[in-house]
Amino acid sequence: MRSLILGADGFLGRGLAKYFQAEQNHSSWLKDSQKFDSANSLMKTLNEIRPNLIFNCIAITNSDYCEKYPDEAFWVNGEIPGLLAQYCRNNEARLIHISTDAVMDINESFKCETELPVGSGIYARSKLAGENSIQNPKGDYLICRVNFFGRSHKNNSLLDFFIEHIRDERACQGYTNVFFTPIGIGSLIKHLDELASLKTRGIIHITGSDRISKYQFGKEVEVQFGTTNVIVEKGKLVLEKGRRFKDLSLCNCKLQGLISEPLKSWKVELKEYLADVRRNSDYSYKTV
Repeated sequence: MRSLILGADGFLGRGLAKYFQAEQNHSSWLKDSQKFDSANSLMKTLNEIRPNLIFNCIAITNSDYCEKYPDEAFWVNGEIPGLLAQYCRNNEARLIHISTDAVMDINESFKCETELPVGSGIYARSKLAGENSIQNPKGDYLICRVNFFGRSHKNNSLLDFFIEHIRDERACQGYTNVFFTPIGIGSLIKHLDELASLKTRGIIHITGSDRISKYQFGKEVEVQFGTTNVIVEKGKLVLEKGRRFKDLSLCNCKLQGLISEPLKSWKVELKEYLADVRRNSDYSYKTV
């Protein structure tokens, strides 16, 4: 299997590259998303490598950056996925595209794949444009809506944010009015590999089973650190007029019906990641 991971310099792409390079049934070429500033440069790379399977992890995920540079956001998040899908249709290749729970930003809990996506802001709208550009009856594709956590090599993930503040004993806020269904990046990668092997098609939500707030997530990090100080405080994200909360929780029933092993609890996965922090840090804390 000739597999290509696009966006291998990013958080998920880097993890996928490390995982698949150890797998005998995968050969991975790593490409920096910054090089693809035109359709020609993207197609040139694809035609040189001729992959059978493409994992598209290329994305601009910083919502503030997307608002400031909407053209770039729609190129990277919206147009590149469509070009990849076109290549796959023309070359009998398969596309696995990483999308986001943000495209389902509506005031309902545990949205399923069959519900109509409604995203607010440039980030969500550009990612939704990417999803729409892929979907074609003749295409072999899987669109994965995700929200995952772990330690990023760039130190800029949600988990990194809470760890750094708790370790430095600097107060920070966790949003009580933003809800999501997080999954650890390790589990996400394993499920992506299994779904690729099963040749699953369409749209699927790869998330955890528990709907929690960003505050609950941060507070659990604090609890597992065992600190006696209150570092993570309650805060609220300022939303557009008329909205009381932001619900990004997704239903994962489709996923659970396909994978071979039960999903891990997010608390169990969090404990595993924090144990790794403890092994690789001078900071002393206890796990609970």
